[in-house]
Amino acid sequence: LRGEALPLPPLIELQPCPLIFMRDRWGDVDAFRFLWFRMPYHLPEVQLTEEDDHLQMGRYDNALMRSVANMSCLVWNGEAIPGGYVTRAWAFATLSGQRILAVMSESDSDKKVALHLRGDHPYALYGLVGSSQNRAQMVAALAPEFTPVVEE
Repeated sequence: LRGEALPLPPLIELQPCPLIFMRDRWGDVDAFRFLWFRMPYHLPEVQLTEEDDHLQMGRYDNALMRSVANMSCLVWNGEAIPGGYVTRAWAFATLSGQRILAVMSESDSDKKVALHLRGDHPYALYGLVGSSQNRAQMVAALAPEFTPVVEE
């Protein structure tokens, strides 16, 4: 029997991290900070730009990915960091228990927006943003008003 390949979006295999969302739906910011600084693996930041082409907006729109991203987003007011401000944070866990944390930051000087990712397993991180298509799908789910900057 032959079939067609069924590509799955990268966030489909994730759920809200139970260590962060153990107490309530809003998430524990202190637990997030604790894990963030202890994650052994991190990727280079993903530079983001505001989406200006409305035709591209729905290209990677997936309701299931958006709902996973919304459930995994911490509810907080953000936090000042050296040189900028962290505006949003997400805490994910794979079905096998690996954790992936993400924060969106905005710099003070040039107002550049970037997505930073850390995790406790390298393959979980690379599976999430290892290709340009996965990166674009992930950004569309986390922050649909932005698109990743393609570096040539």
